Amino acid sequence: AAQMLMEYAELEARYLNRVDKAIAILTEVVANPVVDARTKAQAKIDLADYYLIDGERWESTLLYSQVDKDFMEDQMGELARYKNARLSYFGGDFEWAQEQFDILKRATSRLISNDAIDMSVFILDHLNQDSTGEALSDYAAAELALFQNRFVSALVILDSMSVWYPENSLKDDIFYLQA
Repeated sequence: AAQMLMEYAELEARYLNRVDKAIAILTEVVANPVVDARTKAQAKIDLADYYLIDGERWESTLLYSQVDKDFMEDQMGELARYKNARLSYFGGDFEWAQEQFDILKRATSRLISNDAIDMSVFILDHLNQDSTGEALSDYAAAELALFQNRFVSALVILDSMSVWYPENSLKDDIFYLQA
């Protein structure tokens, strides 16, 4: 039953744009004492994602950190750690995010490890090109807007970046994200 509620919450948040309803559903799943710890942890990760979609960054990081702490030596904890590092990336704290991605390169899950390597290299490449990090901050803001299903906002940021930073190394990434 909890798994079906989690899938229903995903439908509400990601496809019907009713994030408040998804948050309410998952809050009940997390509060239910009958739900096993692993399912509850996955619900917390999803809930954190939906809080991020809703713009509640601190609620997201709190939930990711709880799962990380509860499943420290497990793939579930690694996933929460990855999402927390990505949250820092979205917020423009690139050095800290890169340190976390570098640690996650040794993750037991190949998918998390590969994603962490990809993000670490991406940050390193683009911070070396632009020491102020302004272009990368704008790009991260566009990625966050895309994650939040705010497609028009993401496109406005990306279109502006093409004008503001015409020769930046992010040009190909901007085109890819626009597509």
